[in-house]
Amino acid sequence: VHWARTAAEAVEIILELARKNSVKRVVKSKSMATEEIELNEAREIQRGLMPRRMPQLDGFSLASAWQAAHEVSGDYLAAFKVNESHAALCVADVAGKGFPAALLMSNMQAALKSLASENISPSELCVKLNRLMCGNTPLQKFISCFYGDLDVSNRTLTFTNAGHNPPILMRRDGECIHLEDGGRVIGAFSDSHYTQTQIKFYEGDKLLLFTDGVTEARNASGEEFGDERLQECVRAYRGRNAAELRTTILNEVTQFCGDNFDDDAALMVVVAE
Repeated sequence: VHWARTAAEAVEIILELARKNSVKRVVKSKSMATEEIELNEAREIQRGLMPRRMPQLDGFSLASAWQAAHEVSGDYLAAFKVNESHAALCVADVAGKGFPAALLMSNMQAALKSLASENISPSELCVKLNRLMCGNTPLQKFISCFYGDLDVSNRTLTFTNAGHNPPILMRRDGECIHLEDGGRVIGAFSDSHYTQTQIKFYEGDKLLLFTDGVTEARNASGEEFGDERLQECVRAYRGRNAAELRTTILNEVTQFCGDNFDDDAALMVVVAE
């Protein structure tokens, strides 16, 4: 009788544990499903912050691409008209990945668009943006940012580089210029000051704005794609279509790293027609 009672109790215990585990699996399954829905929504919201289409600018062809290494990204691209004769070009990268980086980037892009509407110079914009972001950027977090004001009529770009990977300006004759002038990263030092520089576009010139996910993509041997390969890729392209050049670069990088990106990657191409 004792054995029967013990066995019966054991069965009851096992059934109860099975029931609880089943409930846990259901709850976990529902939680995972909810999490997946939220991730998809977050991804779509962030995708909506990226340029869906490039602005139509007389004498210029523009194209962009963005790829998150995780569900969401800390990279940012923007190209939008400020007025009839000026357009803003921006690429930025938050230190880190995932949701924390994405949240900080969302904050930064809202502030940047608000400041751009004030029609101020790139250097002044970066000073104001830095002060704003210093107030709500966690310790050990910062944003590298390149911001340029494209004067469509005069075919000039006035820019400030706040600690970002220097964009590449490839002249028609193959000369390569790195757009480095500016100052320190955004959100780290409240007293930062920034300089600005102006360049002139000529027919056939190509400008690349990108994040380090492009040049730091690694192959199976751990070798980075690097700045030199990127330059050669642009130099070898003889066409004048920004979308074609963007696709060519992405194909080269993807093939190099076996479609295994360790970091977020963003790219913008501007071609002077």
